[in-house]
Amino acid sequence: MMQLIKEECFMKNIAGITFFLSSFLIGELALADSIAIENKDKLNVKVMYGDTVYMKNNDERSYDARNPKEGEEWIRVVFSSSKGSEDFLDLKLRSSYGIDDAGRGCNYSLLMTEKSGWKLVGSDSGECTRSQDNYEPEAPHAHAYTVKNESEIPVYPAFSVEKDNDFSSDSVLGYLKPEESRVYSTTTGYWKNINVKDHVQVGFYNPYTTSYVKCSNELGLIDKESDFVFTKDHQCEKAK
Repeated sequence: MMQLIKEECFMKNIAGITFFLSSFLIGELALADSIAIENKDKLNVKVMYGDTVYMKNNDERSYDARNPKEGEEWIRVVFSSSKGSEDFLDLKLRSSYGIDDAGRGCNYSLLMTEKSGWKLVGSDSGECTRSQDNYEPEAPHAHAYTVKNESEIPVYPAFSVEKDNDFSSDSVLGYLKPEESRVYSTTTGYWKNINVKDHVQVGFYNPYTTSYVKCSNELGLIDKESDFVFTKDHQCEKAK
C-alpha cells in the first residue's frame, strides 16, 4: 500500500512539473515576434529590426523570432534578385515597446521567388501587418498552401505524400508556435525534399498526444491556394 501511495504521488509530481513547464514554454512562445521565410530561388535576404541587421543569408528556409528592443517597432525584409534589383517589405511588430496590449507578437511567413512574385501571411486584425498576395505559381501544381496554428500549444505541420495517412512532420524550422504560420508549395524546400508533386494530404503533429491531426481523410489534388488551421480545440479546419 505504501508503495502504491509513493508511486501515485510521484506521478502527480511529474504531471505537475510537465504542466508547469508546458505553461511556461507556451507563454514564452506566444510573446515574440517572428518571421519564417521560404526562399526557393536563394535570393539574398536581409532582415532588419529598426536599423539593426539580425539576419542576412540566401538560405532556402530561414526563421527568426525575438522580442525587439525599444525603437524596433518595424521589421524590414530586403530581398535582392540575381540581377541586382532590390525590393523590401516593412512589417509591424506587436511585442515592441510602445505598443499597447502586446500580449502576443506579430507572426509572419513569407514565400518569395525571383519570377513568380511573393506571398506574405500576416494578420487580418489588430496591430500587425495584413496579409498580401503577389504570388503567381509558375507550374500547374505550385499553388501556395498555408498552415496556421491558432491553438495555445506548439505543433508541427505534417504531410502525407505517397499514400493516405502516412504523415511525416516538418520539424526543420522547429515548432509551429501559437499564432505562427508557414507557406508551402511544390517548389519550396520541404515539399521538394519529401517529393510533393500534384497531390498532398495536410495535417498537424500534436506533441502532447503524440498523434497526427488530419485535415482530410485522403490525398488531395493541389489545384488552388488553400489554408489549413490548427484550431483552439486541437482540430484541423480548411479555411479555404
